[in-house]
Order: sequence, then structure tokens, then C-alpha cells
Amino acid sequence: MRLTIRFVPTLILLCAASLPLDAQTRTRRIAEFDSGRQTVRVATVDGNVRVDARSVVEAVAVVASPGEARLWVDSVRSMMRRPLRPEPGEELGLETSTGTLQYVLRVHRTEEADRPSRYRLDMHDHQLLNSVLVPMTSARLSEFLDAVTEAARAGDHMRGVLPALPADSADTAPALTPEAREMIAAALGGQYLTEPILLEAVVGETGIPEPAGTYVLGGGTQKFEVEPLIPRLRFSPATLRGQPMRVRVRLILAERGGLEARQPPPPDSMPRLLNSTEIQAALVRLYPRLYRDAGVTGDVTIAVEVDTTGVPDLATVEVLNVALEEFRTAAIQVVGQMRFRPAQRDGRAVRARTVVPIRFSIRR
Repeated sequence: MRLTIRFVPTLILLCAASLPLDAQTRTRRIAEFDSGRQTVRVATVDGNVRVDARSVVEAVAVVASPGEARLWVDSVRSMMRRPLRPEPGEELGLETSTGTLQYVLRVHRTEEADRPSRYRLDMHDHQLLNSVLVPMTSARLSEFLDAVTEAARAGDHMRGVLPALPADSADTAPALTPEAREMIAAALGGQYLTEPILLEAVVGETGIPEPAGTYVLGGGTQKFEVEPLIPRLRFSPATLRGQPMRVRVRLILAERGGLEARQPPPPDSMPRLLNSTEIQAALVRLYPRLYRDAGVTGDVTIAVEVDTTGVPDLATVEVLNVALEEFRTAAIQVVGQMRFRPAQRDGRAVRARTVVPIRFSIRR
């Protein structure tokens, strides 16, 4: 026996503007779709998009970042425009996972001869312990996707992201700098990616991505290796009539498949310390007093990346060797005060990793 579930003729769609923001829970309901047997609610909760589906026996909720939600909506709209192949009855599925990889939101499409496409919203957890299937017409699925898009906008608003024009509004779109590409390649080198890693970012006029509006999408668990690099990524900014402009861009950071470890070629010259006099004074000033008074010396070896302005990036500090742990903090503080002539490659400054030996000793 085949059970067919139909929507009642009326669709309840609640506008975001008519539903106030709850300041205590930071929740804004966007829309509700009620068929009598299933209910789907779209909301923004603490800057994320939340979709709840409930049937008479099951309930499932999916949470995604605004960037993930927009990517999913774009994928579904693309599927709706694409003809089914190779058979009219083929069923297609599109999947998005939350950051915890716990739940799945999928749309299935079926088509029979001389009949319009039919869709089904499928929400379940990965263990299939809970699952809700919601039939939808093309028109109602479009309304649902509009609601998810509105929830993503509200999420950006909660996160403090000002609206930005799409990159195609500019004459030239933002592009990752070669140094940023090299960082990503080094972090992912040698790994196999089951899906591409994408970046959605709001890039300012200076080429720096805004943290609140930047999301790493797809890539499975490998995306977590890329996320720590985001604050250090730099772009050539978008331009309109020769002037830099702030835009939202989505680009591929790494393609699906195997990756070969691509290390940048070595610099023509390595970073060179410029303020040795100031550093000698810092060594005296930061020498741990207990060990200085006791005449105890200590060596510390630190590796650090020096950026294109000659400033050490303390987020990249790695202590390779330390004689006594008490010297560790003092040595890192000394490195933070160093200024270098940056490494050079082909006549331009490049980011490079250098090893800095530091010695705390008493001059008699």
C-alpha cells in the first residue's frame, strides 16, 4: 500500500519583519510551513540558520552557518533548473551537513513523463534514528528556499556583518594573494578531499576578510585545517572604475581529489634582523630576575614566520628548544619586539619562516 501525503492548500508563511527579535535567546522566526501532518520552521538562532521539521512521530533540527545555508540554497536552485538525466524517474539528492556533522538536509527530485517535477525535503541525522520527509511542489520549495535565504541575512545581521555587494558588481573580483594560496596548499598538501573546500568572505577595500562574514564551506573534516588560516589570508581587493570596493565573494580554496604537497620555492634571501641594539636591551630587561641574580644562563631556539612588512607573526611561534621553561615566555616576548628586513623572492617581499636563536647570559 502506498501512502501519499499532501499539503493542505494553504501555506502559512510568516514574514521576518512581523516577528520581533528575541534579545534573550537571539532567535528570529522567519517562516513556517504547515501541511497538517508535517511542520517546517525556518529561524535564525544566535547568528545561525535553523530548520526544524516535525511530523506526527519524529522531529529533526538542522543548524548551519549563513554561508553554508546560502551555498545549499544555490545548489538546490541549480538542481531545479537542470533537466533530469539520464532517466525521467531519476532521483537526485543534495546534502549539507552542520559543523558537527550530525544532521543532513537534502532535497530529492523525481520526474515522470508529462508531469512537473516533484520534490521532497528529507531531514535526518546520520544514524537515521530520526527522519522527517516533507513533500513539496516546485513553488513551495522555492518559498522555502527564500525563507532560508532570509534567515541567512538575519544571521549576518546578528553577527554584525554589514550588507556587501556581490563580487560580480565589481570590474575585478577579489583574488587570493600567492602567499595565501601557498599557505593553504601547505596545510592541505598530500590529503585526499572528498569534496571541494570553499570560502565565502566579505573582503574589505584593503583586501582583508572580515571575520564575522567569512565562512569555510564543504571540505569535510579537512576544512578545520583551513579555518585557523582565515585571519592571515589576504586578497587583492575588488575594484570598480579603478577604486577598491567592499564585496562578498565565494571561491574555491581546494578542489576535490588528491592534492600534492606544494611548497613555495625558497626565498632568494631570508629575513634579516634590523634592530639588534634594541633586542640586546630587551634581553637584559626581560631576563628572568631569579635566574639573572643566580647567574643561570639559558638558550632558547624559536621558529617564527616573518610577514612581508618584517614583523614576526607570533601566532606562528614554535619553540624548538628551551634550556629551562622559565625562559620560554621571555624569549617569545623578545621575538615579538624584533623587526626584520623581510625575505625576498624575485625582487619582492614574501612571507618566510626563520629560526631565531636567543641566549640569556650574564656579562661580567
